[in-house]
Amino acid sequence: MAGIYGLSCVLSAGGNTGTGKCSISIKHIVGDILIPHGKTYKASEFPTLVAKLQADAMADNKFNRIYPIMVGYEEVELVNTERATKQFGYGRSVTLRDEMVGRRYTIYQNECLNRSLVKFRDQESMFDRLAVTADGAIIGTQKTDPTTGEVLLGGFSLDTLYPSSFVEPTVADAGMWTLTLVMKSIDEWDNRLIVKPEDGNVVTDVMGLQTVLLENVPQTPVVAGEYHILATVACGATNMADVFGTELAAVGNWVASNFITGELIEITSVAKTAANTFKIVLDTTDPNFVQGQKIKICLAAPSVLATADIEGYEGECVIVPNA
Repeated sequence: MAGIYGLSCVLSAGGNTGTGKCSISIKHIVGDILIPHGKTYKASEFPTLVAKLQADAMADNKFNRIYPIMVGYEEVELVNTERATKQFGYGRSVTLRDEMVGRRYTIYQNECLNRSLVKFRDQESMFDRLAVTADGAIIGTQKTDPTTGEVLLGGFSLDTLYPSSFVEPTVADAGMWTLTLVMKSIDEWDNRLIVKPEDGNVVTDVMGLQTVLLENVPQTPVVAGEYHILATVACGATNMADVFGTELAAVGNWVASNFITGELIEITSVAKTAANTFKIVLDTTDPNFVQGQKIKICLAAPSVLATADIEGYEGECVIVPNA
């Protein structure tokens, strides 16, 4: 069974002070997983939770995908928001805003991850937070399935999700940036559920997708329906032809469509070139191959690439001319 810590704490209502499982000591938080707002994991999934999380990190649908941030936080600053109240003249006091628990983590270097994460800035309404400790425990909030009564692991709803801009290195200091996460509900934080899966280590085994950038390399003379595409990993600038030259030289790992109508265009062949690009040849007789209308070329979905042993990548598309 997975280690489920916190249940005896959060479910006790009698005010007793015996600790039992509450005496568990967790290590410091080294990373986070951003999950879609409202997403939960069932207790029956806990024994294989690492595999489940990794599968969700590779999901084709961005709205169902989770985003691991395993960077190793260097420093932490408390940014809690105190409870705000209003006192009326006749003595009654009301709560205007509950206390909120917040943390600001410092990350040194990792400028490339920073450029990716700034796209999540101020999107706290779309994501919840699962914190990850150095020993691979996952900290979330406990929920209950209203139909079955099964325990659920949910993320902490967020009031603030703010990755700062990267601060470049100086002679004395390394480059750094911060990630501020303020949790909206103090009740969710007080109702913590800590799960330590046994099918792997979340810190090392749950990884996010890498983005692959596509670039059209013009050729002379121009041949109708032929495009030479350079595929480069966004972080690290690895040429995909160097690593997956054989695997990506397959029609099924690419998608072409009419940029105006969105209709698919048949790809007749894909080949790796001597220049480490991929020559993609389209069917010029396809009714959706219309002269004067631009064409969108993409890598296939992550799940399709994974079946071709190209696991952990998602390609951005490139728009090419069709003169």
